[in-house]
Amino acid sequence: MRRFGEVADPLLDHRAEIIEGDGLGQGGHSALRQKGSVFLEAGLSTAGYDVDTASNGREALEKIHDTVYDLIISDMRMPELDGPGLCRALAARGDDVRTHFIFLAAPDSLEENRAFLAQSGVPALTKPVALEDLRSVVEQRISHFAEPAHT
Repeated sequence: MRRFGEVADPLLDHRAEIIEGDGLGQGGHSALRQKGSVFLEAGLSTAGYDVDTASNGREALEKIHDTVYDLIISDMRMPELDGPGLCRALAARGDDVRTHFIFLAAPDSLEENRAFLAQSGVPALTKPVALEDLRSVVEQRISHFAEPAHT
């Protein structure tokens, strides 16, 4: 099994995990959460990504322990373990997560986590997210760690 962060063959499909917490549309209504998750999963699947989902940060942490993901798309706010907490937990166990994360956040959540985002260098998209904006950031993240290191 590859460790988190090891690069897969760039010719093969990539694996992504979507972790939703406070709703992927604006607000936290459960119908918006479900609709937003389906929207993201369908968009990424259509683009050729294998997609898994988790409903909170703790569930995601368990899945990431068992599966290698090329990309993790996470809400900032989630029950049990928030997005920054998930990122920190993975970093604490030695995983280089910064190049694999994309955060989705409501505007107030971005403001609350400004220092964390600046320190971590993890990109964040404001909800509601346009699919083209998400695809652009996903492609940037995938190409960032798929390129060979220059010495």
